[in-house]
Amino acid sequence: LDVAATALRTWEVGATKFLRPPEHRALLELFKPLSDVSCVAAGGYEDAERRVLLVGRPDVLDGLGEEALADDAIAAVAIEGKFEFDAAGHRDFLGSVLKLGIEREFLGDIIVLPDGEGAQVVATPGVADMLEASLTRVRSVTVSCKRIPLDELRPQPLRRKDVTAVEASLRLDAVASGGMGISRGVASDMAKAGDILLNWRPAKAAKEVASGDVITIRGAGRVEVHDIDLTAKGKFRIKMTRLS
Repeated sequence: LDVAATALRTWEVGATKFLRPPEHRALLELFKPLSDVSCVAAGGYEDAERRVLLVGRPDVLDGLGEEALADDAIAAVAIEGKFEFDAAGHRDFLGSVLKLGIEREFLGDIIVLPDGEGAQVVATPGVADMLEASLTRVRSVTVSCKRIPLDELRPQPLRRKDVTAVEASLRLDAVASGGMGISRGVASDMAKAGDILLNWRPAKAAKEVASGDVITIRGAGRVEVHDIDLTAKGKFRIKMTRLS
């Protein structure tokens, strides 16, 4: 809201920090009925999860165009190295970036590329400059970083599959296990390591899942939870969509 007030006063476009999907969706709904201020969400590519909101007077936003606005507010960096000898996942790239003292709210999505090609990071322009200058290692791999145009981002396509699992409880690790087709033990270990998120936030393995929740498994995809019914034996039949 402070960004909106500044945009109204200065007739300039303001940008929030990167927001999780529930946050930017809620703010977009909040701004919808307003006539003197508008906003668009930008994350670098069409299906980006983490996005900034670009806020301004409607005529100013329309005059600049969404692509130009995004280019001013966010940037992309390619991280390259010989990862075929030491494979790195989402957590590795994120951890290496955060070790530079960069806060998560200044980072958008991290796209891990296939076949050891490295990763692409969406960030604020200032953080993109910092990555180019300071990020030199991920795991044991020496890396180089360079700015790339947003249209060179290569998000990996997600495959959708409807799945149904029957579980004895609605614990996060149990539902993640059934939704992603991995063992309960693996799901539990991933939750303890912070690699499973519930509605884009870290959660304990014992946290109960509800209809409408989204479970994100870092490096594997996510699960959207739909209907939950009780079976005749008192277990939970859970209908989900797996995106991986």
